[in-house]
Amino acid sequence: MNKIFRSLVYSLLIVLAITPLTIISAADCTPAEGDPIRLGVIFPEGALFTSENTTDYQGVQAMGAAFNACGGVNGRPIEWIYAPAASRTQAANAAQRLIDEEGVTVIVGSGLVAVDEGAREVAEEKGVVYWEATEAVEPDGEWFFSPRPTSAQLGALTGQFVAQSLPESLGKSDLRVALIYENRPHGQTLAEGIRDALPTPPIIEYSYTDHLYEAYNLGVRLREEHIDVVILAAFERDGDRLWFGAREADANVSAWIHVGSEGYKRGLCERLGNIEGFIGIDSTGPISMNYRQETAGDIYTTYRQIYMTTHSVEPTERADLAASGVYLLLKHVLPTVNGDFTAENIRAALLGLNLTDPAGLMGEGLVFSEGINAMPGIVVQQQQGNNFCSIWPSAIATCSGGLIPFPTWVDRAKMDELNTCGSSI
Repeated sequence: MNKIFRSLVYSLLIVLAITPLTIISAADCTPAEGDPIRLGVIFPEGALFTSENTTDYQGVQAMGAAFNACGGVNGRPIEWIYAPAASRTQAANAAQRLIDEEGVTVIVGSGLVAVDEGAREVAEEKGVVYWEATEAVEPDGEWFFSPRPTSAQLGALTGQFVAQSLPESLGKSDLRVALIYENRPHGQTLAEGIRDALPTPPIIEYSYTDHLYEAYNLGVRLREEHIDVVILAAFERDGDRLWFGAREADANVSAWIHVGSEGYKRGLCERLGNIEGFIGIDSTGPISMNYRQETAGDIYTTYRQIYMTTHSVEPTERADLAASGVYLLLKHVLPTVNGDFTAENIRAALLGLNLTDPAGLMGEGLVFSEGINAMPGIVVQQQQGNNFCSIWPSAIATCSGGLIPFPTWVDRAKMDELNTCGSSI
């Protein structure tokens, strides 16, 4: 692609990014005016002439438009300088261009771990704030910030949910837990966080390398050792293997929990059949509309209106996750910057935050120490009646009756004719 054509493409993408600003304004909102605050943004795109083929960036775009329709940041509109990237190398090149040619002092990303890695390495080298809106990654350097949980935090919050909520919900004071995870850094860190948060060690702790081949034998152990709760951190194929292995062994448990990836839910019903009672824990999921309305008010209303007008569908969970990251940045970080929007001033504003109560669309707060947010949000969700709803934390929950026990394999077989996969992801 020659430089002239590349310039035209980027110009068109920027126009697409700000188009919704003039379409919708909530009744009580006053549009922002004046010189825009220019922010870099790096997310994957699906096709050459559209930045709207990935729902992560759609959420960023719609939330930025909502702020501009409702007063912007201290009265000034924000302008996204969009640079698409779908790999580590592309992200590094995109970050270099945004910093050197566009002069941005903060970059929002990323939609992919590889994009995060490439973009934040350049931001760190250049002394520019990198704001990770979607991925649960480990912090690295003094210019990296993210509201999302690290692997250790995700594990610790999972253990906290199990210890605090399951005994009463399941009517069992002493839970017998099986912890099963991949023997790699992410899985090990998740497991450590879970283990440390449980009141007693797991009855079974099983780690594996590459593939979970012993699924049936592990299912027999679940049955013979009377396990109440299975906590699993694994890739799709391994998680599916254990499900079928436990079913074949008739290993009945009271709770089945998968931790760490919203992608695991996609096609889950089609892969496993009846998944009533399945619990997933990650950074996103269904959130109470009342909570979001109370938290973000006109901004959230306008965001949803813009998203649905632009894309003709409700925002996806991934779009909401990215939008929440943008909301926190524009609502609670940039307005507190003292003086010009230099990278140093933005970093100082981030380190000065002390939002211990839920402040974002996912229930996050913001309290930073070396880039780690001490108040990240997670969503504990359960399949109930052909849909996932959230059960914890209670402030964001959407399940009307709370947690339901995991049906026995015999009961699940009897329910199959009623299970159509409905609205499952």
